[in-house]
Amino acid sequence: MYAQVEVSGSAAKVHIIAPGDKLPLANNSVDFVVNSHVLEHFYDPIKTIEEWLRVVKPGGFVYMDIPHKERTFDRPRNRTTLAELIDRHSRPLAGVGDAHGHHSVWITEDVLELCRHFNWTVAEWRDSDDKLGIGFTLYYKRQKLPPGPFPLPFLGNLLQIHRYGNAEDAFLQWRRQFGPMYTFWMGQIPVVCVAEYAKIVDTFVRDGETYAGRYTMPFEHVFRGEDIHGVISSSGERWREQRRFALHVLRDFGLGKNLMQERIMLELSAMFGKIDAKSGSIDEVNLPELIDVAVGSIINNLMFGYRFEGDKEREFWDIKHSLDELRNFGNPIAMIWLCYPDLLGHVPPFSAVAGQIKRKMNKIFAFFESRITEHQRELDKCGDWEAPPKDFVEAFLKEMKRKNEHNQNGHYFE
Repeated sequence: MYAQVEVSGSAAKVHIIAPGDKLPLANNSVDFVVNSHVLEHFYDPIKTIEEWLRVVKPGGFVYMDIPHKERTFDRPRNRTTLAELIDRHSRPLAGVGDAHGHHSVWITEDVLELCRHFNWTVAEWRDSDDKLGIGFTLYYKRQKLPPGPFPLPFLGNLLQIHRYGNAEDAFLQWRRQFGPMYTFWMGQIPVVCVAEYAKIVDTFVRDGETYAGRYTMPFEHVFRGEDIHGVISSSGERWREQRRFALHVLRDFGLGKNLMQERIMLELSAMFGKIDAKSGSIDEVNLPELIDVAVGSIINNLMFGYRFEGDKEREFWDIKHSLDELRNFGNPIAMIWLCYPDLLGHVPPFSAVAGQIKRKMNKIFAFFESRITEHQRELDKCGDWEAPPKDFVEAFLKEMKRKNEHNQNGHYFE
């Protein structure tokens, strides 16, 4: 993005060679500008920062490490004042070189004063250990977002989440520190968290239509292709049509009615039957496992029309094992790959983790695809397309057929 190199035989390879205050890039064209001990080498730092902000997209950021006057060879010099910087900016001089000197010398508060004067929003700042502790760091964002933890370039807050041990602990700490609405970063992606019941109701219930869109994470295309389907991940009109259909079918199956209560009671009876069968024996009763199977059976019965009992219970444990293994991919390598799957998919060690995640996901998708294929084959065999559906997948397949037969173009049942 930015390169100012000296002509020498050992110059590093770069994509762009240009003055840092005159970048050959379009407005709003890059995700971020990162620089370390660069700003002080420009005679007009105001022009330079304006140039960096010009090329960054809304939602992107400018990340700067700047040497602190009191920790460098600049200590004997007087600090550069805001008035002097404004004067330089108003009367530009042509041909002012660098000569490896520092045109400006600052402490942290001087640069913060400059930012306040020009209304440049500083998302975060801190004295850092950069270059043996001689610098301080400022971080600008191009859009107004709620406050949150300080993100690192490329990584965002992924490492902080890992240090907490699990995401829940990190979110609770950030809720206490930043309030009921805060922003954390998944790589370069800002995620705004609403962590208060009243705000959740106001935002997603009373104003739900405004927030009905779904952001598609980069890794979803790896598993699903370019088109994202389904009521959970889709957005726009596709989501509205799928949501209407899903709610209609689930109500027909008893959601919110006594019929659903009967389904739950059936599973509870089966669970207590297993407990009674072990009463008086030396075998321990693993209650969490029994509850897992009961909940899985209720969901599977709605989706595919059968419970996890007898030989079918093995299917449940195979799927649950794969899901548990996916949840265990919470290490930094996996989280970074999830943010940059195309960039890092063939780079060790990310490629190895990516391969493991893909195998687990493909196993889960294969389970769903086999059940859907089985339903399609049974419907084609018996031709019973007009009878009331027995489960959600059968209802979906029948709706697909009905819309196709009536030439209803533009629907999202495919």
